[in-house]
Amino acid sequence: MSYCAQCGTAVPPGTAACPQCGRPVPGAAASAAGQAKSYRTLVIVLVGCAVVFIGVGVVGILAAILVPNFLDASQKAKQKRSVAEIQRIGQAIEAYKAEHGFAPTAAGAAGLARTLAGSTGAPIQPLDGWKRPFRYDCWREQAEARGCDHYRVASPGRDGVFERDDLRAYPAAPFDPTDYDRDIVFGDGAFIAWPQRPSPPTP
Repeated sequence: MSYCAQCGTAVPPGTAACPQCGRPVPGAAASAAGQAKSYRTLVIVLVGCAVVFIGVGVVGILAAILVPNFLDASQKAKQKRSVAEIQRIGQAIEAYKAEHGFAPTAAGAAGLARTLAGSTGAPIQPLDGWKRPFRYDCWREQAEARGCDHYRVASPGRDGVFERDDLRAYPAAPFDPTDYDRDIVFGDGAFIAWPQRPSPPTP
């Protein structure tokens, strides 16, 4: 049993104020203050959790938007680099043909790069935008030709797998630029298979 500090009246357990004078019991006041503090702490924790969850959600949304765009831009850059390098190799081969009368006979892209560098003086990159070696084939169709009268140089695209065993088997046609696995093929001074957006329909 506790007693009121003001009037000395006995205060029953659990009572917040003196039944005689109405003065708050010190222990009850402290308990109420502690409960209020606990509520404030709980509110702060809940608000903090809500802010963290919202932040994580925003970051997740931004990642879902930006990461695919970044990956697509990266693949597009590698494809464009491959196209530009194949075209440059093709121009070097055409210059070689103009000088020698036939396309260079070489073992693969590395051998072709050495042959063309020795002939034109310009370094040739044997790797495509995905850091895979170009493929080079040449052959002779005219019996009177002194060497190869036709050639193909190709990149296997993003997947690194050539769609056809024989570079001569590719039909001449463009493909969707977003299909990064498609092979890029150049031969006899022009592209055989290359990325190109379809023309808009004629009204």
